[in-house]
Amino acid sequence: MNIVRKGRATVFGTAAILFALVLGLNAPSQAANIDPGKDTVSEAIAAQAKDLGFANGQEVETLMSWQNNVAQMLTEIQDRRPDEIAYTRMTNDGATVGFRAHPSAETEDLLATVKVPVTFVTDVGWSEREAASVGEAAHYAVYNALGGAEVATDTDAETGAVNVFVAPEDIAEARIALESVEAKIALEKAPGIQVQVQTDPNLASGNDALVGGSSMSGGLCTSGFSVKTASYAHGMMTADHCPNSLSMGSYALSYRGGSSTRDVQWHSTTATTTVNKLSTTHNITATANPTVGQLLCRYGVTSGLKCDYTYKANQCRNTYCGMMTMEKRLAAGGDSGGPWFSSTTAYGVHSGWVTIWLVARDMFTPVRNGASTLGVTVKIS
Repeated sequence: MNIVRKGRATVFGTAAILFALVLGLNAPSQAANIDPGKDTVSEAIAAQAKDLGFANGQEVETLMSWQNNVAQMLTEIQDRRPDEIAYTRMTNDGATVGFRAHPSAETEDLLATVKVPVTFVTDVGWSEREAASVGEAAHYAVYNALGGAEVATDTDAETGAVNVFVAPEDIAEARIALESVEAKIALEKAPGIQVQVQTDPNLASGNDALVGGSSMSGGLCTSGFSVKTASYAHGMMTADHCPNSLSMGSYALSYRGGSSTRDVQWHSTTATTTVNKLSTTHNITATANPTVGQLLCRYGVTSGLKCDYTYKANQCRNTYCGMMTMEKRLAAGGDSGGPWFSSTTAYGVHSGWVTIWLVARDMFTPVRNGASTLGVTVKIS
């Protein structure tokens, strides 16, 4: 059954942009660099407007503003009721929210305040968390069985399809691996999910770090968001596959931990001043879960600031899972660890890329999932 709740055909205004991007290690907000050729994030976005199909930068920021507002509402719902939502999807005109069963009255009331059309899809049969669990169990069962061979998994919580991609020569062993106890248990908890192995002769993936150095300021990786813990007031998050020995300008960073399944790590610092290359800063005021179809921007020291639409959630490549894939491949070596954001909301930490369904796509780790994995809190102003 479809329940369509339409508000006024207007969108929210664009929030004031306060930052110009480079990591502020002790600041109350997170950031990174933007394209040195652009003075502000708004100018960098405006330069890409036509490539994104818009007349000007203001149209892009208007879209990102209402999408950001909806994403924050959906994040609030997911925090309160983790297994209520099955999937979320946005277009340039509105949003669709699928529910495992039916939305609570509280959820309906919250989404009724959205000023763009929102479609409710009920009785999907599984939650996004259950679909992701099946996808990860299947992925790691195959990846571990193949001993490090290339494996990528596409979990589609909207359709319930989990496709594990391997090279043609690995198909037989991969199918046997799906009979593992872990994979079967995950499927039993979400019986509507369908898992199959696919072959892709062009399957490939990679990280966006560079080799030959360990200094973040030297371009090996890009700084992500400022973080903190009860023990360390100032820290920085970046990609797990980046070296553990890093520095930021003249400041030394001390490695504090990473993850074997999420592409994030963090470092503490004793820096007492904000590290900025530009005269203004881009403050982060919130974190949110990214939504399929949402337009986000990313900064990397190699490619600068680029914006693209999210493609799929809960994707895996080799050792890492829980990632978002993008529509395109726009990043480059040295961009690993950089921030994905919209307006003043943090969404993710750049990881690398994967070629799946014959298309190369950028990937990032959602920042809230990454922070939870590391046991840190993202600083917000």
